[in-house]
Amino acid sequence: MRPRKTFIAAVCIFFIGQSLQAQWQPNGSSIYYNGGNVGIGTSTPAAPFHVEASNQPTGFASIFNKSVSVAQTYTFESVGGLSASMPGPFWRGFHLASPAITQNGALTYPRLSLYADVNSFADPTSRTWVMQAGNSSLPFDLAFGVNDIEIMHLKSDGKIGIGTKSPNDLLDVTSTSGNNGIRINNGNASTDYTALRFFQGGGEKGVVFTNGENMFINRLSTGNLILNASSGNVGIGTTDTKGYKLAVNGNAIFTRVVVKNYNNWPDYVFYNSYRLRPLSDLEQYINQYHHLPEVPSAEEVKKNGLDVGESQATFLKKIEELTLYVIELNKRIQELESKEKPIASKGK
Repeated sequence: MRPRKTFIAAVCIFFIGQSLQAQWQPNGSSIYYNGGNVGIGTSTPAAPFHVEASNQPTGFASIFNKSVSVAQTYTFESVGGLSASMPGPFWRGFHLASPAITQNGALTYPRLSLYADVNSFADPTSRTWVMQAGNSSLPFDLAFGVNDIEIMHLKSDGKIGIGTKSPNDLLDVTSTSGNNGIRINNGNASTDYTALRFFQGGGEKGVVFTNGENMFINRLSTGNLILNASSGNVGIGTTDTKGYKLAVNGNAIFTRVVVKNYNNWPDYVFYNSYRLRPLSDLEQYINQYHHLPEVPSAEEVKKNGLDVGESQATFLKKIEELTLYVIELNKRIQELESKEKPIASKGK
């Protein structure tokens, strides 16, 4: 009886081996199978490689699938919870973990996840897709690159660097070559404006915008618009301010201009100690230089410009001097008139 059982077992092993050999093929030190789907933890694999572990205490199911499409995409899916009636949270996506690392005395797994954050089986599409590096125990930065060149770096503290791995602010854009910058473009010509808006404490404080023709810088709350408060100058129509706080190359119009803190206002002309230039000396000066004393010549104005505050003070000084000349001439006229009256009375 024993030889018969041995014979039957040998026949079964032979046919099983032949069956396995027909499905799994050796290739050097490797083995491959291309006759259908492979299932681990399931007898009905839905993809070339399908792994399920839904009987785990925490519950998760995973599937690795190469879909037959132009994109030839790969998907990995994981769903938390044992059933639709059990609470989540749930996630669907990629989850890559490196070997465990001891951090602050605890074992943690650095990971990179790309998943859909959903709250129910019934509505898994109306939530948020999340890309996350690291975890609360071991934060990681996230970098994006093209052709082995890093182009954007997301720090674990929330700062974003474009062109730099060490952003110093919430958004840090750095370029080492060319005239690169930030471009804000509104392709809709009918839209009123394209703007860069600034908020603080929940309220809008300022805006820089263009309406297609003009550029505006507006302060939208109480306060002032300050340019170069600490140092530097402002040029309008010119890059050379010649050291002035405001340089304008072109015409300007004002409804009012106030010049303050002028320390040498010429009220001193009316002091008794002021020496008024004799008219003969003034005439000689004008004949020689062709302009009033202390008033810049045409060549000086052309070369150095005109100081508004100083010019106003000088013009006022000349008006005050002219007033003194008129007062002096009036006294002489009155004196002559007083001398002529007795002569006229004698003639009668």
